Amino acid sequence: MRKLWLLTVVAALAAGTSASAAAATPGSLDTAFGTNGITISNVGGLPNDAILEPNGDILVTSINGVSGGAVVRYLPNGKVDTTFGSNGVASISSSSLIVGADGIALAPDGKILVSSGAENSAQTSRGLDVARLNPNGTLDTSFGSGGIEFVPLAAGEISDGAVLVQSGGEILTGGSISVDLGRGHVINTGVVVRLTSSGALDTTFGSGGIVSSTTLAGLQTLAVDSSGDVFSAPDSVELNPTGAIDSSVTPQAIVASSQGGPNLFLSNGDTDRTGSVGVGRSDTEVDPQRFLASGATDPSFTVTEFHFVAGVAARDSAPAITITPDGKLWVGGSHFHGSSVFGIARLNANGGLDPTFGNSGVETTDIQGDEQIDALLPLSNNNVIAVGFTEDNTTGVAGTALAEYNG
Repeated sequence: MRKLWLLTVVAALAAGTSASAAAATPGSLDTAFGTNGITISNVGGLPNDAILEPNGDILVTSINGVSGGAVVRYLPNGKVDTTFGSNGVASISSSSLIVGADGIALAPDGKILVSSGAENSAQTSRGLDVARLNPNGTLDTSFGSGGIEFVPLAAGEISDGAVLVQSGGEILTGGSISVDLGRGHVINTGVVVRLTSSGALDTTFGSGGIVSSTTLAGLQTLAVDSSGDVFSAPDSVELNPTGAIDSSVTPQAIVASSQGGPNLFLSNGDTDRTGSVGVGRSDTEVDPQRFLASGATDPSFTVTEFHFVAGVAARDSAPAITITPDGKLWVGGSHFHGSSVFGIARLNANGGLDPTFGNSGVETTDIQGDEQIDALLPLSNNNVIAVGFTEDNTTGVAGTALAEYNG
């Protein structure tokens, strides 16, 4: 779920570069971050997505089973920023809605957009919601209804995967709806919603601000070009600025995309995707691929299936992907072999594992029990911050872990 790495992240890439980090072994932890390279936090709930602010602060969306959605802000050194929200946590809640916190984006004025699937408190209507926070973590009550805009949609299980801000201030969000008709028959529909900068449905887009189509089924990631055309992944669909679905995808330079998840829009409109593929019983490998804007596979990209620990049959997954300024592709997830640990890998631009990184291109980090990387944030010095879930297997306490890896 999930999601403006493009210009915002590269501009954000901030402070924290040091001579020692620059000389460190690629794939090792940057010990200047957190405690020996790692921060463990039990505030805000379990993480979903993350994004960098222009000054290098780290915003993490999370879900708490009791209080709903939240955003936690960390300083560039990995410490919780206690000046944000309430002791570092900005809660997203409504008396009339059940909301979460999945995708995240930044507006040019520093306000924070958070999207998720939602339903009314009576649980009679489901849809997508977007919340807007002020830079200090308070809800922006000038947006939507008390800071949250809820868009009711068709019945079904709704997953939100994307949010971004267009150059004119319009907000795009999107996700998927699954309706189970019984006997194994499921209808999957993708939805793209556009809101005005004030949080109202933009009636110039789609049908009353909404585009819904089975052509968009499985939608996880959105992007826009300078003309206002909208692109979706992993389904490789293009919508024109008014929301009509084009008959084919025309490659364009991407100016903004949603953050996070297993899909990454490149600047030329191509997409990198990551996931896992079964190779044996209880044995899955990471499977990164590159697709042209048309949706066809890129023949110049070497598909390299791998484990995060070479030669060890395990259940490996990789729900996170990013690219650093030097053009290296990073994927992150978990390596499960009895317990799960952070798994991370770096690939060269052609898709092959980078042998100068970690152990022949792959690396794992055992933090405190069971872990998985859910988001990757690239820094200007080619380091990457991994954000994910962690659980102490002794106490059963779960929370968020951040780790900075040298690039």
